[in-house]
Amino acid sequence: MSHRRDDAAGVEALTDRLAGLSAAVVALEATGGFEMFAASAHSAAGLPVVVVNPAQV
Repeated sequence: MSHRRDDAAGVEALTDRLAGLSAAVVALEATGGFEMFAASAHSAAGLPVVVVNPAQV
């Protein structure tokens, strides 16, 4: 996947791209809270989101 900006426009672009893929689940790595903005945006768009701890995967 290409690099996305870490701002509202970047998260929106990523959400749009993921929505077009019809993914069964979108997994985000827990990064000390930095993942929460993207997780919230993806979830609000109706995407199935999980945040995973890399030490437990």
